[in-house]
Amino acid sequence: MRVRNLLYKLLPLVVLVVVLFAATPAYATIGNPNSIYIESVKAYRGLWESGDMLFVVEYDLNYTVDPGEDPSDTFLVGIWNNTIKGPDMPLNYYQYNFISVYLTAAQVVSFGYELDDELKVRVVGNPSYFPTLTEGANMRTVTLTASNWLEGGSVSETRLYLADWCIVLAGSLEDAWGNITLLSSGDKLNSVGMVKFKEAIPGLDSICPDIFQVASTYPEYTDPVYNNTYQDTLTSREGARLATALEGLGVWVTGKNGMGSVVGGLGLSILFFILAGRIFIATHSVPVAIAVSIPFLFVGNIIGILSLTITFIAAFMAVLMFSVTFILGRFG
Repeated sequence: MRVRNLLYKLLPLVVLVVVLFAATPAYATIGNPNSIYIESVKAYRGLWESGDMLFVVEYDLNYTVDPGEDPSDTFLVGIWNNTIKGPDMPLNYYQYNFISVYLTAAQVVSFGYELDDELKVRVVGNPSYFPTLTEGANMRTVTLTASNWLEGGSVSETRLYLADWCIVLAGSLEDAWGNITLLSSGDKLNSVGMVKFKEAIPGLDSICPDIFQVASTYPEYTDPVYNNTYQDTLTSREGARLATALEGLGVWVTGKNGMGSVVGGLGLSILFFILAGRIFIATHSVPVAIAVSIPFLFVGNIIGILSLTITFIAAFMAVLMFSVTFILGRFG
């Protein structure tokens, strides 16, 4: 009886222990990388808004064979102010790569960061996978100095610093990776580089659009080959006397040599429209005006004064005017 009573008294305690044990996460572990380095850190202030901060971290997290676990679960990059931990970001990739940490102006004020602070940038294993963190084994820390900070006299100048560094960084990544091209021949980020850098620095295209390659495609077009034999035959019918007369008229009208054919063709075209207008006034019929006037242009073609091109243009305009007039008459 006493034993049973004792068990009843201990039962809540046993249940509590079981619940706490079940709620305590079990540590999954992976091996330390072969090496862990922070190759460079560039820190900028005032890119999207006054007082914000961006840290671009170039790192090398070397494994002979990448772990099966996602790097976003196993490693973080964070900003520290002495022993006070600021924001951090999960890494996107193992091996040699880069990532950024962004702080809004409000976050900068909240953490008390200053441009000349000796802030620390740390690539570190997630404690869920690395119960023991050791500098140089699964953690690497860099203390920022004045050489890490880049801020121009204006927002546009600071953005230019970031743009220049992105192109330099893309070149370094290309050299290290070997089989991936990030830059175009004009040192702009190509489609692959665009995806990579926008993933690492969200919103980069909104502040540094000039570093991205602008691709334009045009429909294929081949110039047609024209046979101008008939046109040349018509032109040759102009004759020496008519050509001389038109050349003299062209010099008189324009003051330039070689304008005889232009002036002759223009004059004939004007006469065509005058003739068509007079016929329309007399007959009140657009079809009649066109039918009677068009042959006048063909006469100009036959004697070599008027180019066939002008005739076709005039005929097209006449047909267009007739069509509009016909449609308005039918539905007006």
